[in-house]
Amino acid sequence: MAYTLKGYSHFPYFLLKQLISDLSANGVTAVKCALLKDTYTPAQDTDEDYADISAYEITDDPDLDPDGDYTAGGLDAALLAGGASVSIVGRVTTVDFDDPTLEDCTMGAYKLALYDDTPVADADKKLIAFCDFGALKASNSGTYKVVINAAGLFTITVPA
Repeated sequence: MAYTLKGYSHFPYFLLKQLISDLSANGVTAVKCALLKDTYTPAQDTDEDYADISAYEITDDPDLDPDGDYTAGGLDAALLAGGASVSIVGRVTTVDFDDPTLEDCTMGAYKLALYDDTPVADADKKLIAFCDFGALKASNSGTYKVVINAAGLFTITVPA
């Protein structure tokens, strides 16, 4: 089943203000995918940084992460210097990341949030997008993989 990844309202602002780390092929931006409990209610217009979501991660939840496979902070989605891309074709700029994956794990989540993990302080790690799966999505001694849209995480089109 396909799910819709929705952007946090402040992401374009932070991107334009350069509060999101360098999103270029030469950058060293670390983007992570935090897996979240069902108790997290996305506040699209007010959640801004990792500090707003970190308490909802599945870490140490015996039902969602019984073997402790999930590490606080989330799964790597990209290090833009390798594994992700920014491309421009005509008037369309596309940013794409690798699919966050964890092998041989038993865990599950209800939601996820992508964020810029490059800064040191949690309050500086800006949120990019979130997804509500609508139900528990789990792996039992298998691969947990979040498939990012093949067309890219997001595109910006400049009108003619």
